Amino acid sequence: MPASVPGGVSSAGGTGLRCAFGLADLVSTLQLGISFEMNGRDVTLLALGLYGSTFATAGLLFGLVLEGRRRDRAPPRSSRHRWRP
Repeated sequence: MPASVPGGVSSAGGTGLRCAFGLADLVSTLQLGISFEMNGRDVTLLALGLYGSTFATAGLLFGLVLEGRRRDRAPPRSSRHRWRP
């Protein structure tokens, strides 16, 4: 797991937040009685699972982008990492 930037949201935090959102969406959809069928078979859990996994993937990618931007903007930790012409 990548280390998070101090004061920032880690990619794992973004993934966890989106997983929670996907799970809440799944539960609310089931409570409302919405179902999905394909060729006469109930595929509700499969459809909502794939839908929730897209939230988790988006959260992971969003967290990685934020971490990368913060890491790029942060000053280098030591002089060894500086580029010198």
